[in-house]
Amino acid sequence: HHYNLSEITDPDLVEQNLADVRASNAPMFVKYLRVAGAMLTWKWFYYAPNTYKELKLAKMRRNGTPIPADVKPEDAVTVQMCMFGQNSFYSFSELMMVVLGPYFLIHFFLVPLPWLAVGDYMGVGNTMYWNAVK
Repeated sequence: HHYNLSEITDPDLVEQNLADVRASNAPMFVKYLRVAGAMLTWKWFYYAPNTYKELKLAKMRRNGTPIPADVKPEDAVTVQMCMFGQNSFYSFSELMMVVLGPYFLIHFFLVPLPWLAVGDYMGVGNTMYWNAVK
């Protein structure tokens, strides 16, 4: 997906992306909690916004649209940056409506939805649905 794997210019380099955790004066257990939180939310918080940014960049290149001079394409984009308007490629609402929202809705509501009917038919209520959502 890019040619800078495990190099300092690799946008997915964990050591670089969590440098603020290492530099923090917080107690070690707080640092571990931050890393655990990053592990649990990586796909939503970091990977999805960056994949969408790369799609936007590819469309800009394909259409011949120049990348704004103040934008570094190799810089990472996070949900937090989108929430605070620090993203030049798209807004937080666009990220939610186009990327995160549909994924959440489809995978956690629509795909398990048939299990409501199956559970009702088998007389176990919504138990099968909630097991499918987990």
